[in-house]
Amino acid sequence: MKLKSFFASSVEEALSDARREFGPEAVLVQSRRTSAESRELGEYEVVCALLPQDEGPFAPPPAKLDRPARGQASTSADVQRLAGELAELKNCMQRLQTSIVLSGTTSTVAGAPAEIREALALLLAAEVEADLAQQIVGEAGTHLTGRAADEDFIPGNCARFATLLHRHVMRLSASRPSLGEENTARRSVVALVGPHGAGKTSCIAKLAARYAIGLHRGIHVVALDEYRVGGSEQLRAYASILGVGFDALNNDGLLSRVLAEHERDLVLVDVPGFSTSEMDLAARVARRLQAEEIEAQLVLPVSLRATDLRRISGNFAVFKPASLIFTRMDETATYGPLLNEIVRTGKPASFLSNGPHVPDDIEPATRARIADLVLSKASGGASVSWAAA
Repeated sequence: MKLKSFFASSVEEALSDARREFGPEAVLVQSRRTSAESRELGEYEVVCALLPQDEGPFAPPPAKLDRPARGQASTSADVQRLAGELAELKNCMQRLQTSIVLSGTTSTVAGAPAEIREALALLLAAEVEADLAQQIVGEAGTHLTGRAADEDFIPGNCARFATLLHRHVMRLSASRPSLGEENTARRSVVALVGPHGAGKTSCIAKLAARYAIGLHRGIHVVALDEYRVGGSEQLRAYASILGVGFDALNNDGLLSRVLAEHERDLVLVDVPGFSTSEMDLAARVARRLQAEEIEAQLVLPVSLRATDLRRISGNFAVFKPASLIFTRMDETATYGPLLNEIVRTGKPASFLSNGPHVPDDIEPATRARIADLVLSKASGGASVSWAAA
């Protein structure tokens, strides 16, 4: 397979250069805006591949797997390694599919208004999945190309198209930023679940501080400390500073008693993180939370790869999360994966955590905010204003 980067003022122009050199069999692998130091080469860098004649676009090299010795059972490490290889293969296939969709779509919309072409490139650069990006641009483009009755949506009207695009992303987004505000007369218990290092503990502290100020009810924090050593000390310190109640439980059987004592409070439960190899233990904890009718919210670091986010969402589906909290927002400039997970899981987002500071670095995940992030200039540097007017 031959790979080469092509630089041009637009993705379409770079693709044309690639096809002149490689022929019509050229496959687009990646497109992105060039960095500042490479800007003189062109506005966009497009990486194209020329596959050998006997190699299809989805024909990866055969995996070399170590066979266990005769009579030896496959170990857990072998299974985990194989799962990792399969996940990476799936990721490669997704990238190829995205590239092929972009290549075909680019040809399809070559005669479309510049706003449509640029919007598609922007969404793909933000790592919105190819099918979803096509859906968003296609719905917005229906109006732009004059098939809608509204005469305001006409070709070349960048501001109106930007507003319409923003509206379609908002429609696909889903948010549920309230936490224990619907009925202060009944018990509200929310547990934050997710993998190790997702930021659950700091989110608990931020939410406790946020609602201790704005919610006219008591706040109590619970750490399920049975599964980790000393893991609750940071949260205990936060609770002390905030002046809210705190319990660290070394036996989840004590949870019922604590909840009974705080039946009018908003109770925030910090659940320890679980790795892929600990899902049996996670399932046990999930059953315990569900027996107590505790709402779970899944904490996802948005800076992870899309394949990792899908894997985590799948693993933690056992908790039946009611909504998603996205963390590490400050560690990435592409927010398409956030929209991908909302649409894929059908779960609304509740909060966005964008830094380490308590209580400042957390905000409600409104649909408008999600659309702003996905369509932000940081995601691809569009030349028009993609925020809603």
